[in-house]
Amino acid sequence: MSAHPYNRLSGIVRSVVQTGTVAHVVLEGSDGDLFTTQLTAAAADRLRLVPGDELEATMHVAEVAVNGRRAQPVVRTHTPVRGMQAVGGLDDTSGDDGTIA
Repeated sequence: MSAHPYNRLSGIVRSVVQTGTVAHVVLEGSDGDLFTTQLTAAAADRLRLVPGDELEATMHVAEVAVNGRRAQPVVRTHTPVRGMQAVGGLDDTSGDDGTIA
């Protein structure tokens, strides 16, 4: 895959298979690696992708699968805000449970 900064990539379309409302597009990067991406069938129709087309895109990833297994979603944990009076910052406005009052 030819990866560029900021999630940009480029490759050659090797196949486009539509199954219902989803199109599975297989791309080959400049290094020979193959990968599959999914588009809505409507988007694939508008793009008129066919094997041999050169494709440049910016990825906005919602889900990642490696070797057919979905990666775990990012889990964000709550970080309580504490008083910073000593450095001229915030007063301690948090409750006993760490939430902002």
